[in-house]
Amino acid sequence: MKQITTILILLYCLASNAQQQMTVSGKIIDAADNKPLRVSTVTTDDGQTATVSNDDGIFRINVSSDTKNLIISRIGYKRRTVAINKRHDIGTIRLQSEAVNLGEIVVSTPIDIINEAILKITDNYPVNPTLSDFFYRETTQKGNRYIYVAEAVGKMIKTSYKRSAATDRIFLTKGRRIINMKEADTLGAKIQGGPNMAIVADFVKNQDFILSKELLEGYEFQMEYPEMVDGRLLTVISFTPKAQYENSFFNGKFYIDSETMAFIKADFNLDMNDKARATEYMLKKKPLGVRFKPKEMNTQVYFITIDGKTYLHYISNRFVFKCDWKRKLFSQSFVAESELVVTERKDDGKIIPPPVEVFRRDASLYDQIQLFRDHEFWNDYNVIPLTEKLINVVDKLYKKNKQR
Repeated sequence: MKQITTILILLYCLASNAQQQMTVSGKIIDAADNKPLRVSTVTTDDGQTATVSNDDGIFRINVSSDTKNLIISRIGYKRRTVAINKRHDIGTIRLQSEAVNLGEIVVSTPIDIINEAILKITDNYPVNPTLSDFFYRETTQKGNRYIYVAEAVGKMIKTSYKRSAATDRIFLTKGRRIINMKEADTLGAKIQGGPNMAIVADFVKNQDFILSKELLEGYEFQMEYPEMVDGRLLTVISFTPKAQYENSFFNGKFYIDSETMAFIKADFNLDMNDKARATEYMLKKKPLGVRFKPKEMNTQVYFITIDGKTYLHYISNRFVFKCDWKRKLFSQSFVAESELVVTERKDDGKIIPPPVEVFRRDASLYDQIQLFRDHEFWNDYNVIPLTEKLINVVDKLYKKNKQR
């Protein structure tokens, strides 16, 4: 134990000496009228850390001790570089308004930014067909108990982002499932989701999910504080459905790369104000005598940028609902989740479909008995922590699978 403690202390000291952290604060104001400037962007000179000022123009940012400068910027103002000089408080920073000709002024509303990101899809996303390997998992919990687990590996062909999502294909090559039949028989309901969510929920390509002109008209949009992810500044736009539009199903957020205008992430929550409509959206099939009560539906979509092109990387669905049975006194709570994460991809234009059948759009993984016959699925790494997101363990799983 002493040896372990010594090693830990040594590692801590090395890390601390390598890069100590400090918090730097300040206040940003308009140089002309001394009014605070909210939502001003503050970035370290290496571009790795960023924050924004609050309503009072005040910001706080954690930086490494060797950071020399902060870059202060805001639309309509001249950018400033401010030296830190080991100070924790760099005081008041005055930004000068930037004089421009009226013809050069472009006021970007949230919907303007979204429309610009849509126009740049063919610039930012692959125009060659892409063949990807993926891992997939779906689970159902009854209360705190897992009553169903299914996992699969497969391949996905996504055609050019100039084409419709209807041309994309999913192939499953191997899988396994664990079912508590006694518990599962008490459910019997089938909900939306499945491996084909990689086609349906890819909102950038399948614009009928939310990005079509007609659907966008049914939402209110609002600018949120930007976020820094992997050294890239993301514009964050929230959206909520307009009451008078019956096809506005979601509320959530878009995350758009501020430089390239590529959609990097989206978070969708199904609007639950109309329970009947939410049920119709979530539920595919249920037994007679069961009353389905939707509580929550969340979909998250992540993209990854490699060599200037942005690819689909990860999708998750989470459903929370209750079921009432006529002959039972109490309703029961269920949580159904599914995740798909891409592990490897190529878009060299030489795409050969794998020698297996296409996974149909209306198919359910639960019913694919032929996939579950390999009892050595993933060899010795045969237990995946169900409480851990698949995206967090996929690298380890992929290496195991490649070594077979």
